[in-house]
Amino acid sequence: MIGDWSFSADGLPLGKLLAAGLVAMALFALLDRWMPISAAYEELAIVFALVCLELSRRSVRPAERAAKEKPRTLPRGYVGEEMTSVVRTYLCRLQAAAKAGNAKAAEAIMAELREVQKPNVVCFGAVISAFARAGDCLGAERWLQALLDEQVGKPNVISLNIVISACAKQVEVSRAEYWLDRMEELGLEADAMSYNAVIDACARAENVPRAEYWLERLRTGPGPNIVSFSSLLNACAKAGNAERAEYWLKQLQVEGFEPNVICYNSVIHAYCKSGHLAGAESWLERLTSQGIQLTVNSYGTIIDRLAKNGDLAAAEAWLGRMEELGVEADIVIYTMILGAYSKLGDLPSCQRTLQRMRSRGLQPNLTCLGFMLSCCSRLDDADSGLQFLCSMRDEGACSDHALFSVLAKAFIKGVDSKVAHVLMKAMVSEGFKPDMASLNGILAACASSKDAAGAEFWMAHTSKAGDAAQAGLKVGKGSERRKSAMGEAISSYNALISGSAKLGEVERAEQHFAEMQAGGFEADVATYSALVHACARSSQLARAESWFKKMEEAGVQANVVTYNSIINACARCADAGRAETWLARMEAQNLRPVLLTFNSLINAFAKSGVPDRAEEWLDSMQGRGVEPDVVSYSTVIQAWAAAQKGERAESVLKRAKSQLWPNASCYNSVIQALASDGQAERAAGWLEEALEAGIEAKALHLSCVVAALLKAGRLESAEAWLGTALQVPRQGPGSLEAVASALEASGAHERAR
Repeated sequence: MIGDWSFSADGLPLGKLLAAGLVAMALFALLDRWMPISAAYEELAIVFALVCLELSRRSVRPAERAAKEKPRTLPRGYVGEEMTSVVRTYLCRLQAAAKAGNAKAAEAIMAELREVQKPNVVCFGAVISAFARAGDCLGAERWLQALLDEQVGKPNVISLNIVISACAKQVEVSRAEYWLDRMEELGLEADAMSYNAVIDACARAENVPRAEYWLERLRTGPGPNIVSFSSLLNACAKAGNAERAEYWLKQLQVEGFEPNVICYNSVIHAYCKSGHLAGAESWLERLTSQGIQLTVNSYGTIIDRLAKNGDLAAAEAWLGRMEELGVEADIVIYTMILGAYSKLGDLPSCQRTLQRMRSRGLQPNLTCLGFMLSCCSRLDDADSGLQFLCSMRDEGACSDHALFSVLAKAFIKGVDSKVAHVLMKAMVSEGFKPDMASLNGILAACASSKDAAGAEFWMAHTSKAGDAAQAGLKVGKGSERRKSAMGEAISSYNALISGSAKLGEVERAEQHFAEMQAGGFEADVATYSALVHACARSSQLARAESWFKKMEEAGVQANVVTYNSIINACARCADAGRAETWLARMEAQNLRPVLLTFNSLINAFAKSGVPDRAEEWLDSMQGRGVEPDVVSYSTVIQAWAAAQKGERAESVLKRAKSQLWPNASCYNSVIQALASDGQAERAAGWLEEALEAGIEAKALHLSCVVAALLKAGRLESAEAWLGTALQVPRQGPGSLEAVASALEASGAHERAR
């Protein structure tokens, strides 16, 4: 039986080695008993025995050794000892790719493995992890589904948790909930981590009721832990629900958990988010008096809120107090205050804040630079902006590329683009050297702000940089320099085409595409997507479809962005049928529609005057795991309002309220629809509810409610609404003049005056 044992690393049977060892031990024991000899001779005998064993190992015939070492192609699906080592090799590579979050590499390795053997559960788990780390929850879900479809084994709880967590980070609440519910069907027992990930998804979506629901479900299962309550408190904080935050903090203690500083910070944040700063300050005072060690985030929340409210004296007072208590402010705290001063155009206070930062050993970063430039732009002070740019460069705080990127953002954020444009020109004259990425960013920013003159100027600079890239193409094929030059040139052309698309200039975008092809550069999916987008913005559906066809003929695979652009073109042209056709084609390519896809589809039916189909797609997107946003609901509400169906619009608004916070557009559409239907009291009720929900008064339409009340003979109610802070026109239906006329007609002359 000994000879049947497994083999050792060198190929000699382990059983024979063990037998030889036992025989040697017996021999030495007999020698010591019958013929005592010195230790030196014993050692010599041991060495002799080891030499004999080594010679025996090497005596294996060369042919047999070659047969053992020769690699051979193993049959697909074979599961033997050799195959296990193959899987282990690939698994190491997969796990390395997963750790790096390199989903593309993980898929490539998996494809290689499939050529040799059917992957096992662990291999699938590594690929799922790679996509999750890359932030691609769709990819993680796709590979988990592949694992289930191929039936190579049952996934474990860890794989499901990874997918749920990935969905949570992308705020895909319904998908996270779907996979948690699916665990029971798969015969897996969800743990606290599974539930915590779903609660986290609800928190990110600011959905307190759903987070509370899942915590209750967790109670019936493995039971909550401190992380469960922290996530729920975070949901309350993000939603600004201080009352529920305090309740759950108390409940956490009742259930035997000790709150940590993260829990307390969530309560403070909830008060700040709700605008109740006195409550936040009260909690800070209470915690400080109790000797609880607070963090920068504890104070940062209230400092940020005070700064945004313009109460900078109070913000700086809290900054001083936290430093007195031994909590060192970080650069984020200072940028909160700096940003507020920048918004006020208070350059001396900005400079004082920077000096205070430097005295604490903190170096200004690009965010500080952006605020300083914004302040200079508001003051039309390009000289001070350039001086600060030069000081940042001289201090070595950031590269030319970073400085140009900040200026590009100045365009996008709507700061005076004229001043930013002057600064960029001055930077070039001062010797700053932007790279291709910076120039492309500036070009896109000019397009976003519709600064045609600026776009023309920087297009010329981009072309010059493109000439340098063209020179790089003359280098030998396959070289790194050539690849870099090719990539820069393609990115440059894509930026030009994208910039033209944002300006709605289809012909110009097509001209740049022609130049790109003439230069020998191959268009990629970003290029074609930008061309389709340009056509969509100008409502040229046929032209957009033509470019899509050219993309297919060129062998370029369309992505979600491409399909979204063409469906958007259908919506702009009110062609709902074509929008549905393109959605079907998109799904046939295994591309999952996203929120923007469904919103465009809903808009297509709304513009086509078919509100019932728009509402059907609102239901359908939820069934497909995509949560509607305020735009989704607003579009359906407006569709029903345009069809003069006030009650249906009201019904959708009620649905929206159960899921999110409706905006002014949602309320206005319902108010106008009900007022037009002559339901003045209901319209007034929604107007009052909108004000209670925190909608700004100036964003709401009062005149239609007043007009409806006057028409219904409710003069006193109409007059009462005039006492609110809402803006009322002086003339026309529902105006001050209309109410005054109605009062005059009723004999209330004094009230009319």
